[in-house]
Amino acid sequence: MSLPKYLIFITLLVCITSCNKKSYNCTKECNTTKELLFQTGFFGTELHKNTKDWYSLSGVDTSLNQVNSWQEFQDHDCIGDIKINYGDGEESQRWARIVPDPDNADNSVLSFLILEPNDKEPGKKKGRVQLDVNRNNCIREYKHSVSFRLHPDMQALEDWNQSLYWLSICEFWNNANWTNEKYPFRVTVNIVKPDKAVGTPLYFHAKADKYKGLGRWEVVWEQLSDSFEIPFGTWMELEVYILEGNAESGKFEMNVTLHESETINLFSITNYTQHPKETCPDGFTEIHPLKFYTSEELVNYMKQHNKSLQVYWDNWKVWRNADVN
Repeated sequence: MSLPKYLIFITLLVCITSCNKKSYNCTKECNTTKELLFQTGFFGTELHKNTKDWYSLSGVDTSLNQVNSWQEFQDHDCIGDIKINYGDGEESQRWARIVPDPDNADNSVLSFLILEPNDKEPGKKKGRVQLDVNRNNCIREYKHSVSFRLHPDMQALEDWNQSLYWLSICEFWNNANWTNEKYPFRVTVNIVKPDKAVGTPLYFHAKADKYKGLGRWEVVWEQLSDSFEIPFGTWMELEVYILEGNAESGKFEMNVTLHESETINLFSITNYTQHPKETCPDGFTEIHPLKFYTSEELVNYMKQHNKSLQVYWDNWKVWRNADVN
């Protein structure tokens, strides 16, 4: 039986636009020197509206004595562009701002708030506020640490009578599906609630997906850290590490520390951090290190209950070629 003409056309279009594309940095020579790329406590950080959906960042955190300038971070040879990305929407629906630390008014922190579904992707709306570090090169081993605090209102999600499959807080793309490169692949950290029963906790969840085309993804690996229940209204330090590699050489690690107490390992995974078919890997070209991205249903649940869907970030440090502690 012959294929419908429209399916043949779509197949040809996909091949024309992506089948012959390679990872665009795959032949670039990169050093392996450990390097602190940037650090900020968001003191002195300013946000500037470039377009309706993109904001740039500027300023120098003078409380730190090195690699503390947004402009120098932007100008680094390994970095493409840095911006706050909303996807879509208006200020009344979502924002990113420098605000006082809820626990210390003298300390400035970065906060993301989602009030209404704002990102009009095909199919349905979503809620999105994120920091993008995109079009990078020679970032094949990446690490960051960041102080992370969920608004206490978000504990209401424990009483939602639905499962929560994705509230993304960081994401690493080894070929993105919007750059026309071959073999898009991503590793994502989500906050999830596997049990729809009321009064059940939320956990961190890590997974890797490969792109199948036409908006379809396939899970390559995933893991739930169900020994650590996520707290609300308190600061925790997250350390995230990822090394480009195949099923034997790829690494993903994530640790959490509460109140300067003992560090807890959430994930220690050896598996693909690049597409299984990739023959010329070129590192994590698109990185969303500080991300707040979730479903229309979750945003509407919080809105209907007059609860704040909000996250705070502080003390962000970024390395390349640095192993996990």
